[in-house]
Amino acid sequence: MWYARNFQVINIELTKEWNLKWYRNVFGDEINQINCRSLWSDKNGRKYRVELLA
Repeated sequence: MWYARNFQVINIELTKEWNLKWYRNVFGDEINQINCRSLWSDKNGRKYRVELLA
């Protein structure tokens, strides 16, 4: 899928440091597809993959 290669994978500490806002949690088979547990976004609309649930 297109978002599997366009998102960056970061850790939960960087979400606080970069002031990211929670977008949604990832469940089921989608975890294997995009290799993360939650999605976060910044003020410019860029999405980031995060290794842990929000």
